Parts: sequence; structure tokens; C-alpha cells
Amino acid sequence: DLFREVLPEAHYQLIKGSFKGQAWRKVGIRDMTKMLPERTRVKGYERLMKIGDKLDMQINICACQNPQEGSSCLAPLKSKTVETQNGDQLDLFASA
Repeated sequence: DLFREVLPEAHYQLIKGSFKGQAWRKVGIRDMTKMLPERTRVKGYERLMKIGDKLDMQINICACQNPQEGSSCLAPLKSKTVETQNGDQLDLFASA
């Protein structure tokens, strides 16, 4: 409904047609969604990556919403060893 309100009719119809034939499925935290065909998503991500390269920006596609193409949206944990007062060593984890 929002797309229909804000997009020109031709753009709305193009986007709407891209979802035709796609099944409803549970992805990430969403209840149910229709995704663009994988080929369309991959081509879009490739265009986005090229734009990011030109602007010297790192682009990450979250696997929570894009299971085939994405990577983990959680920051990797870095281990840090800390020595206590009595000489014991503890491994502490802090997000990157």
C-alpha cells in the first residue's frame, strides 16, 4: 500500500510484478514475506556493492533477512585475556 502511495504507477507495477509467483515464507524475524527472486536480489546486491566501492563504503547484507546472500549481522567476538590480582588469567569476550 505504501509503494502504491509514493511511487509512480509504472514503478509500482514493475515492483509488484517482480513478486509474482513468489511464495510466502518465514524469513528472519518477519511473520511472513515474499522475497524477490534470488537472481533479482543478487543483481541488486551487486549494484549496491559497486556503489559502495565507489564511495569507499563497506556494504554488508544481513543473513537474517537474506539467508542465501547475507552474512551474519552479529559482530564477531574478540577474545581478550586479562590477568587477575592473583595471577590467574581470564578470557573475556567483547564485541568488535
